[in-house]
This record gives sequence, C-alpha cells and structure tokens, in this order.
Amino acid sequence: MLQRLNQYVITVTCLCLAAAFLLPPCSFAAVGEYELADSFPVQVVEPSGLTYDPHTDTLWTVRDGRGGVYQLDKQGELLTIIDIRTNDLEGIAYNPLNDTFLLAEERHREILEIDRQGNVLRTIKVPIEWRMWNLNHGIEGVSIDPRTGHLFVVNEKSPKAVIELDENGNVIKSFEVEEADDLSDICYDYSSGNLLVLSHESKKIMEFTPGGELVSSLTIDIPQAEGITKDADGNIYIICDKSETLYVFTPVKK
Repeated sequence: MLQRLNQYVITVTCLCLAAAFLLPPCSFAAVGEYELADSFPVQVVEPSGLTYDPHTDTLWTVRDGRGGVYQLDKQGELLTIIDIRTNDLEGIAYNPLNDTFLLAEERHREILEIDRQGNVLRTIKVPIEWRMWNLNHGIEGVSIDPRTGHLFVVNEKSPKAVIELDENGNVIKSFEVEEADDLSDICYDYSSGNLLVLSHESKKIMEFTPGGELVSSLTIDIPQAEGITKDADGNIYIICDKSETLYVFTPVKK
C-alpha cells in the first residue's frame, strides 16, 4: 500500500514538473473577449483539427479523409508533412509530456499517439456507443491536460459530448453540449484550465470548465470551422475545411 502511494506521489510530481516547464505561458482572456484579426490561405486540402507546438512556435493540422499531418507557420505557410495513412483523421493535439502528437480518428473511434517521425506509439480506443448509420458523426477533436495527463475528446453528434479519459482511455466523466448543433474540435487552454470547444454548424466557440459549466462564448462568421488552438501569446487560431483558410483571433483591446 505504501509503495503504491509513493509511486502515485512520484507520478503526480513528475506530471506537475513537466507541466510547469513545458507549457507555453499563455495570457488569459475569456473567449468572448476576442475578435478576428487576420486570415491566411493554407496549402492543405480539407484541413481538420489544429494544435500549437511550443517547441517550434508553429501549428499542426491533419487532412480529412486521406490522412497526413501538416506543419504550418502562423501565417498558414506549409513547412513539413508527416505521412500517416488512416481512414479519417479529424483532430490533433500536441502532447508536451512526451513531445508527441495525439490524432483523432473518427470512424474507428480511436486516438493515435505518434512521434515526430510519424511512428504510431500506441492506440487508445474511445468507448463511445455508435451504430453504422452514425459512423461520420464520431470523434472530431482531442486535447490533453498535461497536469494530469487526461485526454479530452469531442464527439460530433449522437451524442454531442465532451469526454474526459485517463491515459489508458478509461472514461472519467463526460458532459453533453446543448449550446450548439455539433462539435468540431476542442482545445485545452493552459492559461485558465478551461476547454475551448468549436462548433462549425453553430459558428461559435464555447469556453467550458472541465466539469461542463459554460463560462463564455463567441460567435464567428466562418464556414466549416474544423480546428481550434491557442498559442503562447494568447492568440486563438481556427482552421477552415471549406475555404482552406487559417483565421487568427486576438483579445479585444481595452
């Protein structure tokens, strides 16, 4: 018993130290206090999902349908491609604990963890009930709380839910989102500990606590918004599938 307790303390301590040293020092502003500042075309067909990489100060997205992981600068210029062959990649999250990437695969209801060379390190099955008719209404996004190592996954519809998983894929808790018609991505906000949840059908960003309380929201006039992330300067980036465009939002100047 004492040995297991000591192992638990060591694990929690390591996670906290990793979070302290590896997380970008984001500035905080509620999502409702943001405005559109700029937009840039991207050279990726049907981009879906978005994440910020603090080691390179760049963004990463995935390609819907045929697969592939793409590194972009903050103006949308294509820098690198990692070839990943999967059926239906929809989301991506940078994992600062392992310097890896987490990929959301919609149809198989899986999270793939890959290294920077594209090697698949592990696969996490997401326990969501589904039927054949809703194969295309599955996992749309993934994010990670590096303080705990827990994953947050959004399911597009049936149910429209945010699901918190431990590192082994076990469900810790979940909540359904009634404030939108669908869910298209999620981003863990290091500055507040809240979750930024994107809806392309309702055209808005919603900020929730991990327990499901709505804190703030922002209406966005963007068609088919499929990915969201936040950088170390507090800027929010959204990538659009339909127009293949990267949008940049900054806090409103007071």
